[in-house]
Amino acid sequence: MSTPPTNTTSSSSLLETGDFLLSEIRILEKSGIFVGPYIPGSFKRTVRMSALDHPLAPNQNPNPAPPNPNASVTISFSNYPSTPSNRTMTLPIAAESAATLEFIGFVPSTAQRIFEDWAKRPDPENCPDDLLAYAIADVRGMNRHNELADNPKDTMQAMGLDKEFSDTLLDPEHEDVRGTGSMMYWIRDTLEIRYKTIRMLQRRLKRRVEMIGEQREREGS
Repeated sequence: MSTPPTNTTSSSSLLETGDFLLSEIRILEKSGIFVGPYIPGSFKRTVRMSALDHPLAPNQNPNPAPPNPNASVTISFSNYPSTPSNRTMTLPIAAESAATLEFIGFVPSTAQRIFEDWAKRPDPENCPDDLLAYAIADVRGMNRHNELADNPKDTMQAMGLDKEFSDTLLDPEHEDVRGTGSMMYWIRDTLEIRYKTIRMLQRRLKRRVEMIGEQREREGS
């Protein structure tokens, strides 16, 4: 089994590319899709949100208009809309990283702890859980006596889930839907959906790279 990325890898290591090839990273940087400097070991990149729209139409320009440097913001994907080209978001580049756990709803300290525990599990060949499954098991362990039923907000805080996560789940507008399942069910469902969203957005970035390459080939022929 390959060694999982850590958040302390040196900046010269190819592990810094996460789930992307180095060539893909370079294209995304040169195209202005990855914006701003990369912080070594973070496994996060600031991404222009217009590049995360649905795959390009055949004649669509693969290089969106340059962003306004004074209008860049970082948003939570839980309210992921169709946005102008001048907005950015912070996206993990490695699905199995502390950055991913932060993105799906854990506070940084809990994200780092869970990731390190997962990476250091003693027998990974016989403990094949991926990081998401490991994180969900960690959350379940904090609800042994169904504490969520009596005090969901404080229990989610004790689980290491961030305020945005608990506020979203406990929003009164969602009360009717929330009542169709247990709080633990909705926590797991939300974590899984957010993780799948990361993978979807990564695939869109990789498709963007392919389209840029195809465009360059047409222009060079």
